[in-house]
Amino acid sequence: MKNHTTVKNTAFAATLAIAMSQTAFAQSAPQPVNADSVGTDTQNAQHADENSGTYWGVGIGTALGAIIGGPVGAAAGAALGGSFGYGHDKGEAFEQTESRLDARTLTLSQLEGELKSTQRTLAKLKTKNATITRKHALQASELADLKAQEVTEREQTEILANVAKHYSHEVYYRHNESSIPDYAKTRINELGNFMAEHPSIKISLQGHSDLLGPENANLALSQARVDALRDYLVDQGIADTRIETRAHGETFATAT
Repeated sequence: MKNHTTVKNTAFAATLAIAMSQTAFAQSAPQPVNADSVGTDTQNAQHADENSGTYWGVGIGTALGAIIGGPVGAAAGAALGGSFGYGHDKGEAFEQTESRLDARTLTLSQLEGELKSTQRTLAKLKTKNATITRKHALQASELADLKAQEVTEREQTEILANVAKHYSHEVYYRHNESSIPDYAKTRINELGNFMAEHPSIKISLQGHSDLLGPENANLALSQARVDALRDYLVDQGIADTRIETRAHGETFATAT
């Protein structure tokens, strides 16, 4: 009975020693260097960390199994400890990978938010630019219209001045007569033709008389003279609404 106990204790001590040596080996065992693996220090370090965790699991599992159940327990503890160490390392690696993935997902979400914000700002700027462009185009068009209108009005003023200079003339009558003199009909015909070609043109006929005779008679005489000119133009097809008549009598008489 004593010998059996001694053998059991000796086996337990041997198992415990093996477990501790495995633990020490996990801490200090150098990793072989392969000439083909130069430049992969990071990968080697990761493998070393995984192996270290596994060896630690084996050593601790072996020790605990030996304490609890002797050599058989040591073997089972070593197996469970190795599994624990390997699984623990893999779990940590998975958690680290998942953490990095979460960080990258968060960064991507932030970048997408910034992109959308930039796109909205760009859309607003495009809309504002289009509005300003249309406004400038409208202002340029209005300015061009004003310049064209200014030129047109100036040209029209010059044309009317020339027309007035060409067609405005005095018709002289004999004393106490209102019939149109034959010499003046040619100029009046030209005036009628011009008015027919330019329907927007209107004219004013001013009637006068000399100082001979009563004032009322001279006023009626000046009215008869402009009426005769108006009727002559109307007979040529000019609307009477385009002809203004005004009789002054002897008020502005220039001849005695």
